[in-house]
Amino acid sequence: MFVGPIPESLTSLSPPVRVLFVFQNLSAWSITYTVGLGAWLLTGAIAFWGLLKLRRRWLDRPRARKIVHAGLGLWMLLAMLTLPEIACALFYDQTDAFSQTNVSRRWFKLHVEPNRDGFRDDRPLPVSRKPNQQSIVFVGDSFTFGHGVKNPADRFTDRLRAHWDRERPERVLVSNASLPGTDIRMLADTLVADLYRESRPIDLMVYVFVPNDIEYCDDRTAHHVESLAAMEPRGWLFCDTYFYNLLWYRWQSLSRPEGTDYYGYLKGAYTSEPWPRFTTELDQLRETCKYRGTRLAIVAFPFLHDLGTEDSFSVAHEQLGKYCQTHDTPFLDLRAALAPHVNEGLVVNRFDSHPNSLAHELAAAALAPWLETLLEQPNPALHFPTLRGRGKGRVSYPLRRSKHVSEVQEVSGPHEVRIVHEARHWASNVYVAVQAGGRGAGRARGGVGGGGE
Repeated sequence: MFVGPIPESLTSLSPPVRVLFVFQNLSAWSITYTVGLGAWLLTGAIAFWGLLKLRRRWLDRPRARKIVHAGLGLWMLLAMLTLPEIACALFYDQTDAFSQTNVSRRWFKLHVEPNRDGFRDDRPLPVSRKPNQQSIVFVGDSFTFGHGVKNPADRFTDRLRAHWDRERPERVLVSNASLPGTDIRMLADTLVADLYRESRPIDLMVYVFVPNDIEYCDDRTAHHVESLAAMEPRGWLFCDTYFYNLLWYRWQSLSRPEGTDYYGYLKGAYTSEPWPRFTTELDQLRETCKYRGTRLAIVAFPFLHDLGTEDSFSVAHEQLGKYCQTHDTPFLDLRAALAPHVNEGLVVNRFDSHPNSLAHELAAAALAPWLETLLEQPNPALHFPTLRGRGKGRVSYPLRRSKHVSEVQEVSGPHEVRIVHEARHWASNVYVAVQAGGRGAGRARGGVGGGGE
């Protein structure tokens, strides 16, 4: 699949790439659309040929020629109406904020190729890792997914992966497990549980928060969804085309502002009833990560359409920052990194306020040192008791869902045994170290499940 960046104007593309781009657009057409457009063009060609032939035949019949000329005028009008449709179908390759238009839906067919886990990532989620490796999984919505970013390598997650592949070869495993439309409820109740279903090793989970993640904690979202549904076109001309479908939604956005006022009702959600609902879901996410031995970190990605002086969602970032401080959760607000560059253009296009490749680049530059600091710190989700005993014996304690059994040998006198392990996931093998106090020396062995070291 060709996912390289496509300039807005095709004039800068080499002929082979230009042909490939057009072919990719053709391959994304539905069979119905392809057959319909082909039949329309064939009918138009036959009609034009027939009208020209009649015009020659009726040179000596002025009244009949007027009818032919009227037919040619109608043909020219239909041809002029067909040209923008063909141009839009072949060359226009943009997204809109809610992916309502046929052009935006085709964009996903062209530029999104999911891996075996169903995520937009060229590498599958790791099911195991070496003892000296650390696994980071980014979860979030369309901002993390890269909505509108044609080349996945331009996303901040892929930039971080490339950075660590250079700086720490085979030491940091980066995965992008984001999906468009993911909110805090879906994340806490479904997505994270699915990630752990195959006992995947996850050392650090980075939740990329966007202010609209609270939307389904707000009852007013139902009205907004109904408003969007009311904008759906009727009739084949606006439903089954590209240009006229795009034209329909552009007109609707101007004539029905209430249907696109997505941000208005969310502004007060962070100071009213939806906020406690949101924090309840966030509590569940924290507990799930803690139970699995995963450290949770939160990154706040701001809305870019009013970033700067009009930053009307600052309350969302402030509320989340206070929550993370109270619950000892690492938190990074990307507003400081993005706001100075707001005049450089950080959104995909005029009708899509998702972050573009420049915004992703700036986000990656801010995230890299912060995440490196977190990777160097001990994982607080891995906490073990200090066990005291005398002589040779067996001690056991629960480790997530499994039970770890350690046998202490060659120990005499009072001693303190502190179990330390390097595994960062409950289903991984546990590497045990023994710190013995007193006159004896100690060693331990054990494992989780069937594994041991």
